Amino acid sequence: MAYQPAWLRRLSALRQAGPPHILVDRFFDTTYDFPPTTQKRGAYLIATTPRSGSHYLGHLLFSTKQLGAPLEYLSAANFGRWCELIGSSDPRVVYGEIMARRTSPNGWFGLQAHWYHLANLARFRIPHDLIDVHKIIWIMRRDLVEQAISLAIGLQTGSWTVFHKPSRAPTYDRVAIADCLEAIQQMNRAWARHIKRSGLPHLQLFYEDICANENETVQQILDWFELPKTEQITCVGLQKQADRLNIAWKQRFLSD
Repeated sequence: MAYQPAWLRRLSALRQAGPPHILVDRFFDTTYDFPPTTQKRGAYLIATTPRSGSHYLGHLLFSTKQLGAPLEYLSAANFGRWCELIGSSDPRVVYGEIMARRTSPNGWFGLQAHWYHLANLARFRIPHDLIDVHKIIWIMRRDLVEQAISLAIGLQTGSWTVFHKPSRAPTYDRVAIADCLEAIQQMNRAWARHIKRSGLPHLQLFYEDICANENETVQQILDWFELPKTEQITCVGLQKQADRLNIAWKQRFLSD
C-alpha cells in the first residue's frame, strides 16, 4: 500500500466514521450529456479540495454549454458506477465513453478532482494519452476555517451538495475540524507543487469571488479559454449549504 501522510490518514478515518457515500443518479444519467461531436480541443482540470465550491463552479461552467460537464470522474465510487453503467472495467473504454458523453460540441472536456484523486490515474490504469489536460483551473477558499467546518459537517452528514439529503444531525468536534483544516492546508500546498511542476497554464479562483459575481467569473474563464461570451449564466440548482450552525461552530472553534 502506498504511503499516506498522517493528515491524509486522519481525513480517511473521518470519512470512514461517517455515513457511506451516496451517489447521485443525475450525475450519471443524461442530465449532463452532450450530442456526439468530432471536435476535440482537449481536457481541462478543476483542481480542488473538499468544500471549496468545485461542484458549484462546475455547474456554472456546464451552463455555458462550451466547457463540457466538469464533474468528479476520478473518484473511486464514481468510477465504479461508470464501470457498471458502461459494462466494462477497461479504463480506456470507460473514460472514452465518459468523454464522448460529456464533451461539449466545441471539443472541450472538463473534470474536477481533489488532490488525492490524482493517485487514481495510476490506480485505475488510465492511459496518459486519454485525458490530455491542457489547462488547470485552481479553486480555493480564503476562509479555510469555514471550509474546514463545512468539510467536518459533510463528513458527519453525508450531504455534499443540495442533491444529497443529510443522514443525521452533526455534532461539534473541535479535533475533527482541526484535522480537516490541516488536511485542506496540506492539499493546497500539494496542488501548488503539482501545478508548478506541470507547467500547464492555470487560472486561480476563489470561492468567495465566484459567489460575489458569478457572471463576471464565468466570462473571465470563457475569455481565458478564448471562447465566446454568453449572455446569461444559470447555475443548475446548487445553493450555498452553510447556515447558522456553521457560523456558531466557527465562533466556537476560534474561541477554543
